[in-house]
Amino acid sequence: MVNKINSVGDVAAAHRVSGSEPEPMRMDAAHGQQARPPLDSPSNLRLRAAPDAPVAAPGDATPSVSAATAPQQNQPESVNPITLFAKMMTGTLALLAGHRVASYPGDFAKDPGGTLWAAINLAQRATPEHLQAGNQSVINHFGRYIPENSPCFSARMEISHNLPPNVQGRWNPNKSLVELSNNIQLQIPPGDVAAHEFIHCYTHPNFKARNKNNPSWRAMNEGLTSRLTDKVPTTGKFWHSGKKDAYHTFTLSSGKSWTQAASDVENKVGEETLLRAFFSGDDDAIRKVSTAAAQVYPQVASQRTESQMWLVGQMRGSQQLAECYAGALLSAGQPLPHSWTKNMLPVLNYADIPKDKAVLMQQQASESKKRMGDIFDAAFFASDTKTQKTALGMLREDLIMHWKPVL
Repeated sequence: MVNKINSVGDVAAAHRVSGSEPEPMRMDAAHGQQARPPLDSPSNLRLRAAPDAPVAAPGDATPSVSAATAPQQNQPESVNPITLFAKMMTGTLALLAGHRVASYPGDFAKDPGGTLWAAINLAQRATPEHLQAGNQSVINHFGRYIPENSPCFSARMEISHNLPPNVQGRWNPNKSLVELSNNIQLQIPPGDVAAHEFIHCYTHPNFKARNKNNPSWRAMNEGLTSRLTDKVPTTGKFWHSGKKDAYHTFTLSSGKSWTQAASDVENKVGEETLLRAFFSGDDDAIRKVSTAAAQVYPQVASQRTESQMWLVGQMRGSQQLAECYAGALLSAGQPLPHSWTKNMLPVLNYADIPKDKAVLMQQQASESKKRMGDIFDAAFFASDTKTQKTALGMLREDLIMHWKPVL
């Protein structure tokens, strides 16, 4: 055994100690022991490198990752729900706009801005089928009241791109044309809008002619039409939001909505009478509806009424009618008009009547109304000229017997 090398380079032999030589192991000493596997034998453990782990250059320094930052790097990024919703809506609207343009390229050519705006607002695209469905629904529900020679059976219908904003449908009697806007609000089925316009179309000419001079004619006409439209089963195939047209929100000076006033008229005369007047043009039914309307709609001054009083009172009773008319207006909460009295009173205008005299007229008018009932209202405020003229004649006879001239 070499222990050291001296300065001369000779190998110095170590001192041998007797009995220090290793002895060979006996065979019985290995009993119960097992041989270890070689160092190069295969193992079940496998080391795999991360697929995206960058390979560092030999001279690069490896950054150290602290235990606090390691969990944060493994967490996924949080998603803002508002941002996600905005992205989804943007994609949906873009898809709808593309579908609208592809399906109806003519709409985009005629009105590109309106077409895109309709797609953004999820507006429905009206079609000729909607017009036909609305027409058929009206015929199915009210057909037995519509005369066979109604001019509406030959009316034209079309999808229009030229209606004013917020107008979804229109009946044009001068052209005998029912128009439906190409874009209809999502909440209302297009066929229901068409049904409203076809009810205008099927309104009997006599009903319109005898009521159109009423100061509240537009409220009466649209209110009754909307009321009858509500009776027609909806044309919506899958759903209907229940939203009503705008006329349900329009109000009279009395505070009633247009459709509520129409409902009050129907309650006074009955549905059968209303339908016979509105669609059939029945003379007696129109008289009853006009009389009821005189009590429901605002009772205001009318030059038509003043002219009818002058005609009825030419022979006698003109002063009584004129003074009672002034009292009726005051009882209805209306001011006296600045219109000419047509020489029926010794004053130039109704507004020239002294206040103390006007109070006496109001008192006598209230007493006359108690005696005459509906005839009193029809005489001064009926929407139908024929009904009003008849009522004025009956009221004149009552006033001649009971009225005490004030002026």
